[in-house]
Amino acid sequence: MQSDSSLSTWTRKVYTKKPIFTRETVSHNNALLLFEIYNYNFRFIRILLLE
Repeated sequence: MQSDSSLSTWTRKVYTKKPIFTRETVSHNNALLLFEIYNYNFRFIRILLLE
């Protein structure tokens, strides 16, 4: 539990340092990143299948 509390304080410090990066925007950016990775992999697999 000690590491968990330190992690929460660390995230709180990061969020207070950078108020632009709220939890919502971070999750949104992660979703966009996952979507881009998925699209890239899908294109790559399609190219492999075509060849």
